[in-house]
Amino acid sequence: MITDITLRNFQSHKETTLNFDPGVNVIVGQSDSGKSAIFRALRWVVYNRPQGESFRSRWGGETEVEVGMMDPEWIVLRKKGKIEEYVLATPGRQDVVFHAFKTEVPKEIQEALNLADINIQNQLDSPFLLSSSPGEVATHFNKVARLDQIDSGTQKVNGWIRELTTTIGSEAIKDKPATGLIKQIADINLQLADFECLDTLEIEVEVIEQQSAQLKGLRVREHGLTLLKNEIISSQEELDEASEILKIEAPLVVILNAYKERKEKLLESSSLSLFIGLIKEDQEQIEEQNLYLEIAPLLNTILALYEARQKKKEEYQSLYKSALEAIQNKRLLEAAEETYEQLHLQFEANFPLTCPLCGNDTEKHNY
Repeated sequence: MITDITLRNFQSHKETTLNFDPGVNVIVGQSDSGKSAIFRALRWVVYNRPQGESFRSRWGGETEVEVGMMDPEWIVLRKKGKIEEYVLATPGRQDVVFHAFKTEVPKEIQEALNLADINIQNQLDSPFLLSSSPGEVATHFNKVARLDQIDSGTQKVNGWIRELTTTIGSEAIKDKPATGLIKQIADINLQLADFECLDTLEIEVEVIEQQSAQLKGLRVREHGLTLLKNEIISSQEELDEASEILKIEAPLVVILNAYKERKEKLLESSSLSLFIGLIKEDQEQIEEQNLYLEIAPLLNTILALYEARQKKKEEYQSLYKSALEAIQNKRLLEAAEETYEQLHLQFEANFPLTCPLCGNDTEKHNY
């Protein structure tokens, strides 16, 4: 039984959820309010119809219709977006997702919904079975009671019986000859009459078969003995080769021991060579350090002289800088004195004999 249905992006429904009560449910509303869309969405889940994109909302997004069931609790979800899929969800279990079902509804989804035309009736549909003919009503209830399957099964069985009857045939009656398997059996019986000596031949055949079986067993045994013989010969050859090897075992052991000792000596020699090399490296380092120790006083004297030279160089640079500044100042002073003499001569040459301020002779004044 359906407990609820949810529409998302289906025609005029952006997201709508309807909860149903047990029994008959009626959906009422104004025209163009989305009633037919609810039935269309339910049929889309149940029958995977209609196809295409016409029922998807104009604002976009995935179109989904979710149907909740009770007894048992199922949730059937139908999606349409970049991909199409059915989802069968059960509480406490992993969801089952179906893809690539084309126009057919997956069998698991059909069994979970368990809905037919009798469960869904549109607004303009005539009352259920009231306008149907007696034959249509009887056909419907025959389907409900599965009587149509019984009739179909009975027809198939009758057909099989007719086929078997034709195959078996009938016995000869008066001028009518036998037919089918009965005729074939009669013909075989006539042929068997020509083989009355078969009993004696059968005994002889059984004796021959027993002797043939014994001969076959002997041949198998002979083959096994031949294989065993070959294995014994091969083992003897291997033993002969092993005895030759055992003869040289003693000198071979001596050689192997000598080789082992030589290998150990080589390893010891390699270790000693490495150790000697390390000692030589240490000796060279010690000699280098002794050389450094011998020239250390001379290096200290050179470093002290270098530091004194650096100090003298800094003092010289400071004195040289001061001398340059003194020379520059002297040049500036000489230039200023020349400029003063020139300006004084110009003043004396251009100054009037009578002072414009006091009216006295300027020669009387010392400017």
